[in-house]
Amino acid sequence: MNKQKITTQVNSFSNGVRVAFGISGIVALVLGLLILIAPMKTASIITAIVALYALVSGVIYLAIGIFSRTQSNPKRILNCVLGAMFLAAGILAFTDLDNSTVLLASFVAIMIGIVWVAEGVVALTTLSRSPNRLVSGGYAVLCVIAGVLVLFGPFTFASILWLILGISLMVLGAIQALRAFSFKGNVVIIGQN
Repeated sequence: MNKQKITTQVNSFSNGVRVAFGISGIVALVLGLLILIAPMKTASIITAIVALYALVSGVIYLAIGIFSRTQSNPKRILNCVLGAMFLAAGILAFTDLDNSTVLLASFVAIMIGIVWVAEGVVALTTLSRSPNRLVSGGYAVLCVIAGVLVLFGPFTFASILWLILGISLMVLGAIQALRAFSFKGNVVIIGQN
Protein backbone atom coordinates (compact mmCIF):
# COMPACT_ATOMS: atom_id res chain seq x y z
CA MET A 1 0.00 0.00 0.00
CA ASN A 2 1.26 3.44 -0.75
CA LYS A 3 1.52 6.08 1.95
CA GLN A 4 -1.22 8.31 0.50
CA LYS A 5 -3.76 5.46 0.47
CA ILE A 6 -2.93 4.59 4.09
CA THR A 7 -3.28 8.26 5.09
CA THR A 8 -6.68 8.43 3.37
CA GLN A 9 -7.86 5.29 5.17
CA VAL A 10 -6.65 6.61 8.54
CA ASN A 11 -8.39 9.96 7.93
CA SER A 12 -11.59 8.14 6.93
CA PHE A 13 -11.44 6.00 10.08
CA SER A 14 -10.75 9.06 12.24
CA ASN A 15 -13.72 10.90 10.76
CA GLY A 16 -15.95 7.87 11.36
CA VAL A 17 -14.87 7.66 15.01
CA ARG A 18 -15.37 11.41 15.40
CA VAL A 19 -18.89 11.22 13.97
CA ALA A 20 -19.74 8.20 16.16
CA PHE A 21 -18.53 10.04 19.28
CA GLY A 22 -20.47 13.13 18.30
CA ILE A 23 -23.75 11.35 17.57
CA SER A 24 -23.64 9.17 20.69
CA GLY A 25 -22.73 12.20 22.80
CA ILE A 26 -25.57 14.30 21.43
CA VAL A 27 -28.10 11.46 21.83
CA ALA A 28 -27.04 10.90 25.46
CA LEU A 29 -27.10 14.66 26.16
CA VAL A 30 -30.60 15.06 24.70
CA LEU A 31 -31.94 12.00 26.52
CA GLY A 32 -30.44 13.27 29.79
CA LEU A 33 -32.04 16.68 29.24
CA LEU A 34 -35.40 15.08 28.50
CA ILE A 35 -35.19 13.03 31.69
CA LEU A 36 -34.38 16.12 33.76
CA ILE A 37 -36.89 18.46 32.06
CA ALA A 38 -39.80 16.01 31.84
CA PRO A 39 -38.97 12.92 33.90
CA MET A 40 -42.48 11.45 33.94
CA LYS A 41 -43.10 12.01 30.23
CA THR A 42 -39.74 10.45 29.33
CA ALA A 43 -40.47 7.48 31.61
CA SER A 44 -43.90 7.18 29.98
CA ILE A 45 -42.26 6.98 26.55
CA ILE A 46 -40.04 4.15 27.77
CA THR A 47 -43.09 2.44 29.27
CA ALA A 48 -44.85 2.80 25.91
CA ILE A 49 -41.87 1.14 24.21
CA VAL A 50 -42.05 -1.75 26.71
CA ALA A 51 -45.83 -1.99 26.12
CA LEU A 52 -45.30 -2.02 22.36
CA TYR A 53 -42.74 -4.80 22.82
CA ALA A 54 -45.35 -6.74 24.83
CA LEU A 55 -47.94 -6.32 22.06
CA VAL A 56 -45.55 -7.47 19.32
CA SER A 57 -44.37 -10.42 21.44
CA GLY A 58 -47.98 -11.33 22.15
CA VAL A 59 -48.83 -11.43 18.47
CA ILE A 60 -45.73 -13.52 17.71
CA TYR A 61 -46.44 -16.06 20.46
CA LEU A 62 -50.08 -16.30 19.42
CA ALA A 63 -49.06 -16.85 15.81
CA ILE A 64 -46.60 -19.56 16.84
CA GLY A 65 -49.27 -21.23 18.95
CA ILE A 66 -51.94 -21.07 16.26
CA PHE A 67 -49.98 -21.77 13.09
CA SER A 68 -47.13 -24.05 14.22
CA ARG A 69 -47.52 -27.59 12.94
CA THR A 70 -44.23 -28.90 14.34
CA GLN A 71 -45.04 -28.35 18.03
CA SER A 72 -47.16 -30.58 20.22
CA ASN A 73 -50.58 -29.36 21.33
CA PRO A 74 -49.48 -28.56 24.91
CA LYS A 75 -46.63 -26.38 23.58
CA ARG A 76 -49.00 -24.64 21.18
CA ILE A 77 -51.45 -23.97 24.02
CA LEU A 78 -48.64 -22.57 26.20
CA ASN A 79 -47.55 -20.28 23.35
CA CYS A 80 -51.13 -19.05 22.99
CA VAL A 81 -51.44 -18.45 26.75
CA LEU A 82 -48.13 -16.58 26.81
CA GLY A 83 -49.16 -14.55 23.78
CA ALA A 84 -52.48 -13.65 25.41
CA MET A 85 -50.67 -12.58 28.59
CA PHE A 86 -48.26 -10.37 26.62
CA LEU A 87 -51.17 -8.85 24.68
CA ALA A 88 -53.15 -8.20 27.87
CA ALA A 89 -50.14 -6.55 29.53
CA GLY A 90 -49.49 -4.35 26.48
CA ILE A 91 -53.14 -3.31 26.17
CA LEU A 92 -53.43 -2.59 29.90
CA ALA A 93 -50.24 -0.52 29.80
CA PHE A 94 -51.54 1.59 26.91
CA THR A 95 -54.95 2.14 28.53
CA ASP A 96 -53.36 4.01 31.46
CA LEU A 97 -49.79 4.87 30.55
CA ASP A 98 -49.13 7.11 33.58
CA ASN A 99 -50.12 4.48 36.14
CA SER A 100 -48.32 1.81 34.12
CA THR A 101 -45.16 3.95 34.27
CA VAL A 102 -45.41 4.20 38.06
CA LEU A 103 -46.10 0.47 38.26
CA LEU A 104 -43.13 -0.41 36.02
CA ALA A 105 -40.77 1.88 37.95
CA SER A 106 -41.97 0.47 41.26
CA PHE A 107 -41.64 -3.11 39.99
CA VAL A 108 -38.04 -2.53 38.88
CA ALA A 109 -37.21 -0.88 42.21
CA ILE A 110 -38.83 -3.72 44.18
CA MET A 111 -36.78 -6.25 42.21
CA ILE A 112 -33.60 -4.28 43.02
CA GLY A 113 -34.61 -4.16 46.70
CA ILE A 114 -35.24 -7.92 46.80
CA VAL A 115 -31.90 -8.63 45.12
CA TRP A 116 -30.05 -6.39 47.61
CA VAL A 117 -31.71 -8.07 50.59
CA ALA A 118 -30.93 -11.52 49.15
CA GLU A 119 -27.34 -10.50 48.44
CA GLY A 120 -26.98 -9.27 52.03
CA VAL A 121 -28.40 -12.50 53.42
CA VAL A 122 -26.06 -14.57 51.25
CA ALA A 123 -23.11 -12.46 52.41
CA LEU A 124 -24.16 -13.04 56.03
CA THR A 125 -24.39 -16.79 55.53
CA THR A 126 -20.87 -16.94 54.10
CA LEU A 127 -19.40 -14.64 56.74
CA SER A 128 -17.61 -17.46 58.60
CA ARG A 129 -15.55 -18.30 55.48
CA SER A 130 -14.71 -14.70 54.64
CA PRO A 131 -11.07 -13.60 54.93
CA ASN A 132 -12.20 -10.17 56.16
CA ARG A 133 -15.30 -10.59 58.32
CA LEU A 134 -15.60 -6.91 59.18
CA VAL A 135 -15.79 -5.80 55.54
CA SER A 136 -18.03 -8.71 54.56
CA GLY A 137 -20.30 -8.15 57.55
CA GLY A 138 -20.53 -4.42 56.83
CA TYR A 139 -21.33 -5.15 53.21
CA ALA A 140 -24.03 -7.64 54.19
CA VAL A 141 -25.67 -5.24 56.65
CA LEU A 142 -25.58 -2.35 54.16
CA CYS A 143 -27.13 -4.56 51.44
CA VAL A 144 -29.98 -5.60 53.72
CA ILE A 145 -30.59 -2.03 54.96
CA ALA A 146 -30.49 -0.59 51.43
CA GLY A 147 -32.80 -3.33 50.14
CA VAL A 148 -35.32 -2.79 52.94
CA LEU A 149 -35.28 0.99 52.39
CA VAL A 150 -35.95 0.45 48.69
CA LEU A 151 -38.80 -1.96 49.48
CA PHE A 152 -40.44 0.61 51.76
CA GLY A 153 -40.23 3.38 49.14
CA PRO A 154 -39.83 1.83 45.70
CA PHE A 155 -41.19 4.73 43.66
CA THR A 156 -39.06 7.26 45.56
CA PHE A 157 -35.99 5.11 44.91
CA ALA A 158 -36.93 4.75 41.22
CA SER A 159 -37.42 8.53 40.92
CA ILE A 160 -34.02 9.27 42.46
CA LEU A 161 -32.37 6.65 40.25
CA TRP A 162 -34.11 8.15 37.19
CA LEU A 163 -32.77 11.64 37.99
CA ILE A 164 -29.27 10.28 38.57
CA LEU A 165 -29.52 8.60 35.17
CA GLY A 166 -30.57 11.91 33.58
CA ILE A 167 -27.66 13.81 35.14
CA SER A 168 -25.21 11.05 34.20
CA LEU A 169 -26.42 11.00 30.59
CA MET A 170 -26.06 14.77 30.32
CA VAL A 171 -22.54 14.82 31.73
CA LEU A 172 -21.33 11.77 29.79
CA GLY A 173 -23.04 13.00 26.61
CA ALA A 174 -21.34 16.39 26.86
CA ILE A 175 -17.95 14.73 27.44
CA GLN A 176 -18.51 12.36 24.51
CA ALA A 177 -19.42 15.28 22.23
CA LEU A 178 -16.24 17.09 23.33
CA ARG A 179 -14.28 13.96 22.53
CA ALA A 180 -15.66 14.11 19.00
CA PHE A 181 -14.17 17.57 18.49
CA SER A 182 -10.83 16.70 20.04
CA PHE A 183 -10.32 13.23 18.57
CA LYS A 184 -7.15 12.90 16.56
CA GLY A 185 -6.55 9.92 14.35
CA ASN A 186 -3.25 8.76 15.76
CA VAL A 187 -3.11 5.26 14.38
CA VAL A 188 0.03 3.17 14.50
CA ILE A 189 0.53 1.04 11.41
CA ILE A 190 2.67 -2.01 12.12
CA GLY A 191 5.24 -2.91 9.49
CA GLN A 192 5.46 0.55 7.91
CA ASN A 193 8.69 2.57 7.91
